[in-house]
Amino acid sequence: VRSVRSQRLSVSGLVDNIVRHHIERYEDEINRIYEENIRNPIKKN
Repeated sequence: VRSVRSQRLSVSGLVDNIVRHHIERYEDEINRIYEENIRNPIKKN
């Protein structure tokens, strides 16, 4: 995530940076959760 102080950044640019950073950091967990829900969309009791 770029520093807001060092460069002028629009709100949409800031949000984009935060989302990109989050996806990069949690990519494996996001993919694992996605795969679990696609393969087992309805949990049986």
